[in-house]
Amino acid sequence: MASSEPKAPAILVAPSTPLWFHGLRWALLGAGLAFLAAFAATLLAHRRAVPLAAAFRAIAEPILQHRLEQRAWPEAFPFAKPGEAIQRYKFSEAWDKLAPGIELPGEWSFAPETQDGLSRGVILFRPADPAAAEPTLRSADQRLDDGQPGSGKFRRRADGAWGLTLSVE
Repeated sequence: MASSEPKAPAILVAPSTPLWFHGLRWALLGAGLAFLAAFAATLLAHRRAVPLAAAFRAIAEPILQHRLEQRAWPEAFPFAKPGEAIQRYKFSEAWDKLAPGIELPGEWSFAPETQDGLSRGVILFRPADPAAAEPTLRSADQRLDDGQPGSGKFRRRADGAWGLTLSVE
């Protein structure tokens, strides 16, 4: 059976808006989505940096207390297995309160150093994924120090760890 519709094609109508307008609209939409993604990543880094910076500040207290009372820095130790000397200053209690709030995985440790004739202690953090941790650690640097990873008391070290230098001199 034959169709009752005519076999002539429909008339093509030109779009009422120019092509550049559609291109500009999609470009602006893409730029807006890219801005939102960058904003979300920055916000996440800042949100993770708050407990990280608080952990550096709070864990420095028992170490500095040891230094002031014993007139020497504690021996180098990982935070997972602190020495007996630092335990007298309730190091594990302080660390156990702080550790659950830190969302950035990595290894924490303490190491005494002598630099330019001055004795200093350094709280070290080695992130599990340095590239992913970079924005959070830079944000923590802004909270703890000068915001520059290569200078100040909180800095990126040559081995990839980040260290907060403590001094009492």
